[in-house]
Amino acid sequence: MKAVIMAGGQGSRLRPLTEGMPKPMIPILGRPMMEYILEAVRDAGITDILVTLHYRPNLIQDYFGDGADWGVNIEYAIEEQPLGTAGSVKNGAHFLDEPFLIISGDALMDYDLPALMDFHRRSEALVTFCLARVQDPSEFGIVVTDEDGRVQRFQEKPGPSEVFTDTVNTGIYVMDPRVLEDIPAGAEFDFSHDLFPALLERGEPLWGHVAKGYWNDIGNVDQLAQSTWDLLEGLVDLPIPGEEIRPKVYVEGTAHVEDGCTLQGPAWIGRDAILRGGSVVGPYAVVGRHSEVDSGARIRRSILLDSSYVGEHAEVRGSFCGNRVLLEQEVEVEQGAVLGDDVHLGRRVSIEADVRVWPHLEVEADSLIDQNVVWESVGRPALFSEYGVAGLANLRLTPETAARIGKAFGSWLGRSQRVVVGHGSHAFSHVLEKAFVSGLLSVGIEVEPLGVSSHAITRFAVARNIEFEGGAFVRQGPEHAQVAVIELYDRNGHPLPRKARRKVEATYRRADFPKVDADHVGRLLSTGDHEARYVSELMAELDRQALVAMEPKLAVLSRNRWSTRVLDILLDEIQTEAVTVSGETGPQGRDTEDPGQRLREIYALGGEHRRIGLYLSADARSMWLLDEYGHLYDPNAANHLLTLAYLLDGPPPEQERGTVFLPPQAPDAIRDLAAAQGFEVRERRLGLAETITENRGPRPYRWLDFEHFYLGMAAVPAFFRLLDFLARHTTDLADLAAYLHDSHTGAIDVECPWRDMGWVMRHLTEEYADHLEGVSDGVKVRHPEGGWTYVVPASSEPVLRVYVEGDNEAEVQERLERTRRNLVRMIREAG
Repeated sequence: MKAVIMAGGQGSRLRPLTEGMPKPMIPILGRPMMEYILEAVRDAGITDILVTLHYRPNLIQDYFGDGADWGVNIEYAIEEQPLGTAGSVKNGAHFLDEPFLIISGDALMDYDLPALMDFHRRSEALVTFCLARVQDPSEFGIVVTDEDGRVQRFQEKPGPSEVFTDTVNTGIYVMDPRVLEDIPAGAEFDFSHDLFPALLERGEPLWGHVAKGYWNDIGNVDQLAQSTWDLLEGLVDLPIPGEEIRPKVYVEGTAHVEDGCTLQGPAWIGRDAILRGGSVVGPYAVVGRHSEVDSGARIRRSILLDSSYVGEHAEVRGSFCGNRVLLEQEVEVEQGAVLGDDVHLGRRVSIEADVRVWPHLEVEADSLIDQNVVWESVGRPALFSEYGVAGLANLRLTPETAARIGKAFGSWLGRSQRVVVGHGSHAFSHVLEKAFVSGLLSVGIEVEPLGVSSHAITRFAVARNIEFEGGAFVRQGPEHAQVAVIELYDRNGHPLPRKARRKVEATYRRADFPKVDADHVGRLLSTGDHEARYVSELMAELDRQALVAMEPKLAVLSRNRWSTRVLDILLDEIQTEAVTVSGETGPQGRDTEDPGQRLREIYALGGEHRRIGLYLSADARSMWLLDEYGHLYDPNAANHLLTLAYLLDGPPPEQERGTVFLPPQAPDAIRDLAAAQGFEVRERRLGLAETITENRGPRPYRWLDFEHFYLGMAAVPAFFRLLDFLARHTTDLADLAAYLHDSHTGAIDVECPWRDMGWVMRHLTEEYADHLEGVSDGVKVRHPEGGWTYVVPASSEPVLRVYVEGDNEAEVQERLERTRRNLVRMIREAG
């Protein structure tokens, strides 16, 4: 006996899951549902199998091939146009020269197929129907047989008044090849509507065999989910991949369940999946292979297919998510929702019940989706932020994306230009850097790779070498384990200005890259030791004699490989005594500890007071300080100290009146000091590149001040600039901080959907119209009783940044809370 597996259906009721794959290829516990059918046919002793195909036939052919991996021989019959159930079998008539079993490739069952085949032989039937008894027969063809099993009557999908039995046709048959003579070739012809009525009327021997066991004809998403749960519950006599680590919880061998994850059965976790500590998975949950469920996320009565990601504190309830679905932090997906392959939901997106989102679409952060998303993305988020491109590592920001960004950046620069590219110490940063460089080379850009380096060295190499037209630095974001960033710089080593970012993004979106023949692709360069030059120039801008005479006592904790290396060189140069602890902790490139607490521990190792403590962040951008009396300064306060040092040094000697760029949230004490020191105070805008363009040009008087005071982008040089000031003025860090003794400031973030930003800012302006202070970005209110409140939208995330200054800490906290409540009210009214 041979077999026919019918696998040509499109599965329109399963859309959007079937937009990119034929229905028989939809997986159940990591395996296409057709694979279960194929193995059942093989286990029944049938090895010659015809598979009928129509919709996306190549995907089935590529997966199953000739069947050798399953120990069978597969031939395919492809319909160029729909031929109906009978017509599709007739299309493979050349193969069917003996009795054959017909079975659907998109059902789940554990029937005894040999018993059905034996019944067919004994009854000498032309056609044997495999029948099942069900509670609701209205969705199936019903069949009536006599006591011996001969078919007397049938009705296809009867109405309520037409139901005359609970015995239904499963779509599984055994047929004699003579039946093919009654099926016209090349025409649409159906078993139930055309062939069977004609055979019954003619009196041909049609028999029915009532099978025992499990059978579910999977026609929609609910039936697909139910089949999955039934398999996990043990209601289907089929093997389940993986090990049953406890009742009804199956985990494939290379999956990783972290401590603190709550895993409740029934559940199935595919190989290489990761369930982070604090996540809650199940009951009734499937997490596909290579997928990740982050800390605080909850999945219940939901199926997540392969290579997908559920972000922190996201909730997926009663839903079905396709392959490579990306759900960012705090996303909510409600009962009955279906997300197609490659869907990306931004932070705090809510998908209402029964909504379907078609493949490859994106939904912008903070959106509420209450109807199907079919044709285009909802508020497609910008690819580029102020520094470059940021995204979830290997999910949104993949090596393929990095190569394309490299092509776009290179296209903007122009063929044969030269760039410098460095990367952080994280392994994935190296992977992205290689892909990004390959994109640059492919459009004719020459590249000098710096290897493991820092953003400061990379920017320095660009700014100090006239041959380079741009640069890039690839890193992991210290703020989140999954965030990767590709920073892009112009010829001065500055972040790309807004106009340039838009051009690069437009090129990326259009994929409008120049075609470069193989003989003219870019090449890799090596122009010298940029790190040594960086240290040399840095030391040239410091007063080494004053630093050596100061004999500073330091306690240093560095979590960055590059900063540790440069620190050691600089400390040797100034011959200082230092208690130094270095090395990365936790995930590479991330701060996973309390900097203040760790810094106090290292500080105590010195065994004495009057020591300056320094904690360098994992990305070497920020620093925490302890002064000689053990007072802690966070990165914001440390930046205020840098500003004080810059101002107290006074304007450059050749300038009667210097210029200082201060952000709107700078304390009033700093503004007053600037005026007293003879500086013209100008506003530093939200965009760094825009501020740079508007001020002193590409080559300022003191490179160190400009690069690390204005831009705030490298803690090691910033710290030595501060130390240099203390040494030259023979003063303490605590004495410098005393300038801000009466300054009390605070800051919070208030989440606000992008769509409501304009409404909220307009109403904020109207509400405080009589007390506004002119600023380019955001709204700043000067309070009559003293102090101010400043509200500004963040440039790269849907939050409002709130800064306040008051006469004391209690007033600061009261203003922060009052502003928060006011903004929440406005956001609610805007929505």
